Amino acid sequence: MRGHIEKRGKTWSAVIDMPRDPATGKRRQKRITAPTKRAAEAKMAEFIASVEQGGFADSGQLTVSEYLEQWLRTVESNVRPSTYRRYSDLMRKRVVPAVGSVRLGKLTPLHAQRLYTHLLETGLSATTVHLVHNILHRSLKQAVRWGLLTRNVTESVDAPQPMNPAGKTWSADQVAAVLHAAEKDALAALWRLALLCGLRRGELFGLQWRDGNLEWGRCHVARAAHWSWGRQRLRTGAARLRYPLPAWRVCGGIASISLSTD
Repeated sequence: MRGHIEKRGKTWSAVIDMPRDPATGKRRQKRITAPTKRAAEAKMAEFIASVEQGGFADSGQLTVSEYLEQWLRTVESNVRPSTYRRYSDLMRKRVVPAVGSVRLGKLTPLHAQRLYTHLLETGLSATTVHLVHNILHRSLKQAVRWGLLTRNVTESVDAPQPMNPAGKTWSADQVAAVLHAAEKDALAALWRLALLCGLRRGELFGLQWRDGNLEWGRCHVARAAHWSWGRQRLRTGAARLRYPLPAWRVCGGIASISLSTD
């Protein structure tokens, strides 16, 4: 980072060349005024040292809305399509209308606190508002890493705690009733896998022939299907799970299903 000293009337100014505005790409300068040339030189040296040590950040004219759009583009390829859709919906529909016009560098903890209060008052659950907080926190954490902010304002805010309702499970009689009702369905074996192995919907639809070993009675879950704007994507690379296949009439049912051979 470079700068120079110039005299303006009866005062002296340190003019420092800053990184270009992240929103417009235009050149920027930081001007510091002092009564004497020596004082201006000292202030310039102090400012440059602060910047180099990470004690200063400048997001220029970048607004919260503009920053979130940039951030969403960077995370899209790193998360599941369903996760990205959730991030995008909550940021664009909940955060941007409330604080999107605020300059990123002017965002305060009070902005975030008022946002959460407003969302709760509009009827959103504490769990959803907590999710908004987590996503906003993640996005601002990246802004700090990029040098656009010196701190993450969401760390100074009390976010509502999510509700943890007790899960509901079916009784043995209910499971038996569903299995009986599914006997005549073309995908009866798929429903058996779902119930008896506890597979999620995405895991079921991500199964391929190579994942099943009827001889050893095992089913390997190596991927999950996710629907995103009409396209089915397979997420791979996750931890491989192995489930024993129930012996009774399942193998015969599986053999009659046309699974993907891709």
